[in-house]
Amino acid sequence: MLLDLHAHTKGISHCCQQAAPDILKAAREVGLDGIVLTNHYYKGYITDGDAAGFARRYVDEFYYTESVGRELGLVVL
Repeated sequence: MLLDLHAHTKGISHCCQQAAPDILKAAREVGLDGIVLTNHYYKGYITDGDAAGFARRYVDEFYYTESVGRELGLVVL
């Protein structure tokens, strides 16, 4: 199994310019079987003081990426 072991998505990690579907399509195009999502969990991203809300968005981004991966036949860890 070939995996990209360090992938970020635009939905959470500010250093990334690619949305989950684009990253996963690119992974598939180069023959990968999936990705390991390693988005940043950085307290500086909590700009509104809502840490619980950020945690929910962080987890939601994983589940969103995982569902897109399933549709494309890719593993998302």
